[in-house]
Amino acid sequence: MNPFCTNACSWPDGGGRPPIFCSQTCRRAYARERASLLAQVRWLERYLAVDQVLGRAAAPITQRLSQARWQLARYPDLTQTSEGD
Repeated sequence: MNPFCTNACSWPDGGGRPPIFCSQTCRRAYARERASLLAQVRWLERYLAVDQVLGRAAAPITQRLSQARWQLARYPDLTQTSEGD
């Protein structure tokens, strides 16, 4: 799941749920990056809402918010389960 990891995860021989990450280190790196992106998105959203940045001044902040959301799309919340699981 980690977009920066090049290691492959293999299907378990004995059955069971297949791994999402190659190691705990990879899992922690994913969690840190996701938390960082979430913090950026929340901060930028609050900044735009509270400071009511207008016009051209808002453009770079809005662009950075869009970029952070785009990056966050590669880091889904793995604690959520879909119906039927």
